[in-house]
Amino acid sequence: MPAADIFHENITNVANAGVAAGCGGGNYCPDANVTREQMAAFLNRGLGRIAEGDFQKAMTGNGSGSVGQITITPGIPGGAVAGAKQFLRAEFTGTIRFTNITSCPCGVAVYLTANGTPLSNYATATTVSVANQYTPLTTSGVVQVTGSSPVTVNLVVYMVAGGAAATAYTVFANIDAELFPFGSTGANVLPPAGAFNADDPLALPRED
Repeated sequence: MPAADIFHENITNVANAGVAAGCGGGNYCPDANVTREQMAAFLNRGLGRIAEGDFQKAMTGNGSGSVGQITITPGIPGGAVAGAKQFLRAEFTGTIRFTNITSCPCGVAVYLTANGTPLSNYATATTVSVANQYTPLTTSGVVQVTGSSPVTVNLVVYMVAGGAAATAYTVFANIDAELFPFGSTGANVLPPAGAFNADDPLALPRED
């Protein structure tokens, strides 16, 4: 489609999201009829998906660990559009309950990953100094995904302050993930994210 065409941007967006693969040779064939089976393919590629899981995990020490993970599969069919991208948004909501507060106050943080990559580098933390109370904690993030391979969303919990080998706590977590073909502008540009700087204490788990 010529860049001057009034539908050029719309067609580019659906192609970049893998919703429409065109009619071959890099062409869109805008005046061609759409069959019911093609319509079903467009809907299958373009409509969102959602996955959800509930987890409970007891943890000890002052290191880091995985609490739970869920898997979601994009609607982009393999080979439809090279490099087609969609958006994955994941969110964790839950509580943390310390049963042993040795070497606390303790700063505990959480972040989400998609196939091992942090989502927008978002992390959130809270400080706990009292045992046996439920402290709420939440985090979320967005990342672009390419292709039709399943994406595993993982929740990582780690200490940013305090804690010792005897420190013990339980994480109660709900994780959900959603896939969308377009960003906030209706295109395939990742929305601005307030990522942490690399030297921020929340950016990465400490190694001690």
